[in-house]
Amino acid sequence: MIPLRDPMEWFKTRPSLSAHLDQLGIALKELRRRHPARFAFWGYDFAWELSQAGLPEEAARLLTGVVEAEPMIRFVCNSELVGLHSPGQPNPSAEYSNSSALLTSTPRSGNTFLRQLIVGLGLTEYALHHLSDQHWAGATEPFVVQHHVGPTLEALDFADQYSATIIALVRHPIDVLCSIRVFAQRTPACRYWLNGESGLGDVDLASDTGFAAWATSEAASQLLAISTDWSRLGRAQIFRYEDLAADPAESLDRLQQLLVVGSPVHDEASVLDRAAAAVPTSHRTFSGPGAWRSLPTSMLDELADCHRPHLDYLGYGVERESVSGEFDPGHLR
Repeated sequence: MIPLRDPMEWFKTRPSLSAHLDQLGIALKELRRRHPARFAFWGYDFAWELSQAGLPEEAARLLTGVVEAEPMIRFVCNSELVGLHSPGQPNPSAEYSNSSALLTSTPRSGNTFLRQLIVGLGLTEYALHHLSDQHWAGATEPFVVQHHVGPTLEALDFADQYSATIIALVRHPIDVLCSIRVFAQRTPACRYWLNGESGLGDVDLASDTGFAAWATSEAASQLLAISTDWSRLGRAQIFRYEDLAADPAESLDRLQQLLVVGSPVHDEASVLDRAAAAVPTSHRTFSGPGAWRSLPTSMLDELADCHRPHLDYLGYGVERESVSGEFDPGHLR
């Protein structure tokens, strides 16, 4: 069970934070104002959101250090939502110009950029580790929810309840692992994947030996299975990362057909530019599609043997000379 804590009570028991209680309280109040329907935040995300809510740099740095030392923790943001944080009933009389979307795929598949394209169509965005982190009766519709979970009953019921279009991204599985290798070395939030069982918190990804050990682990396979399982289910609208990178405008057109009711967006170029600018620097690996081709042959063979079911089902090969298009990752990293 993941611990769930009241922030102020938790702050008071951390000596390094005790001198900043007033600043923390002010930032927490602002955070609650910004996210009135949010029930809970995970530790690193919580620290980052408080910094965005005005927590001074020194206090934010201390808080980040403390939550990194205690990574598996969630904080109650709005205590009045305790007991109410399961998906709420939508308003049956409400009419929305667009339909909502559930964007759910393996991490590092282009999710953040695709989510920003959807936001450009007029949807409110929620990026969550758990659907229960948000009190949905108070959410703004239509929305796009991004999370990295397979086709669980909770996710399927959620999509049914809100008539949300399920959108899943697939990407060359070994490309995904290469991207995770870079991302996880600088972004602690990846440790929350798989409900805290990603195995990424205590592994030396900078070394080939450490990376190969993790990339052939059961946790790595479970992460890859998120996109594969959605593809097998046949219920999700599948987008390919490689297509998204090569022609984001075409992907935007498809999103409009899936989600937009009425007139389509006219200024597609602005939507694409805003989406690219909205992807945080920490999410950019600057490798683009095909990074797996630079792996040593022995490592590539090992990863391909380990994850052959994902490669085969999704239709990806590992022949270095095979090129399925010249990709321009200008809008996507």
